[in-house]
Amino acid sequence: MKMKLTLLMAVGFVAAISTQAQLAGTSVSGTLSFRSPGDDWWDTSPSTISEGSSFEYSDAANADSAEFTATGNATGQLTITDQCFNGAANWYMTFTDTSFTGITEVSDNFPTALTYSITGDTISIEMAGINSAQTDTAVFDINTSPVPEPSTIALAGLGIAGLVAARRRK
Repeated sequence: MKMKLTLLMAVGFVAAISTQAQLAGTSVSGTLSFRSPGDDWWDTSPSTISEGSSFEYSDAANADSAEFTATGNATGQLTITDQCFNGAANWYMTFTDTSFTGITEVSDNFPTALTYSITGDTISIEMAGINSAQTDTAVFDINTSPVPEPSTIALAGLGIAGLVAARRRK
């Protein structure tokens, strides 16, 4: 019986100390600049990421959006959409969150190459101007750093309480 109790507590404790990385619930700030970095065209205040969270901008020349979605334990996705009505200037987007650790392009149908990078906790994406009316989309996987979930912390607390109780029985 002692062996079963000890094994059960050990398995519970190992499960409890595991962490998951995810984009949902994190706070992301972003900027959109035309022509050169510095001028800002969309809301830069942090936006808490939930299913379908997005930054948006629209005027007579184009409509831009950047949508974040949570896709799993270690990644989220960023979908950039640029709808050009009659020629557009270059644009430059940045997104900052302390959990960002990497970016990988999944798909891209922009006629000119997008450049993207991550420096520290900031993702940068740049596009050269398009001179025709069209809609282009790029999708990126966003890697995040491990963050303990509240249920994981609670399970760890129960595991520790079980170990203390077993110790007192001796």
